[in-house]
Order: sequence, then structure tokens, then C-alpha cells
Amino acid sequence: MADAWKPYIVEMMKGGHVAQAFIAGAGDALVWTKSDGFAGLTTHDETVTKDDGSTAQVTINEQKELLALFANLDTTSSIWIAGKKYMVLSADSETKRVYFRSGKVGGCAAKTNQTILVGLFGAKGVAGDCNQAVERIADSLLAANY
Repeated sequence: MADAWKPYIVEMMKGGHVAQAFIAGAGDALVWTKSDGFAGLTTHDETVTKDDGSTAQVTINEQKELLALFANLDTTSSIWIAGKKYMVLSADSETKRVYFRSGKVGGCAAKTNQTILVGLFGAKGVAGDCNQAVERIADSLLAANY
């Protein structure tokens, strides 16, 4: 399946506005294809600070987090991708688009009927250009009922 979806990754990354990208299934968030060198979604342990100031060790399952992100667009405040935590800046439940950032890097995620597209921009990237690249592919897939 990865080979069939790879051209969408290539198209998303054309122009250099998307540094890394992947396409996953909308129902299970299993990665179908990804850009070269991209770690994909991982499961890892992290020390997090709780509301009371104490810390706790938790297991982060990025695949489950990605599914939860789109199930709870109005309440999700962060997302982990490839071992990095991003703050959700904006999410639109109507268009199923999410914009996130961590310092100078960030990205856009878009859900279609069958896919979840994620594109990330690097420290020298421009958020709006990355967003447009991801959204263009999402709109194309939606037009084809994907």
C-alpha cells in the first residue's frame, strides 16, 4: 500500500515547504507511507508535569493520540509526533484540520474520509506554506471521495 500513496507524499513535499510527512489510515492511524528519514508514529515513555506540579512517568502512544486528536478537536491541546510534543494552535472540526507548533517547528494535520495527512515544517519553514501543501492534498483526496 505504501507505494500507491508515496506520490502524495512527494507532491506534498514539492516546493520544500514540508520537511517531513506521512499518511495514515483515518480509522486506525496506521502509517501507510512516510517521507524518507521520518521516524513515524512511536510509543515512548515521557516524564510529564501534572497540574499539582508533581511529575509522573507516562507511556505516549502517538498512534492513539492522533486518533484522539481528531475525535476531540475542540478539547485537545497537544499532540506527540515522532517523539516530539506539539501544542495545538488551532483545530477546525468542520474541515478536520489541525495546526500545531513547538518552538520554531510545527505542522498541519488534515483528515479525509479514509486518510490522515500530516506535514511538518522545519525551523526555517513557513507555517502557512506547509499548511497549504497539506490542505491541497487533503482537498484532492476529498474530491475523489477518499
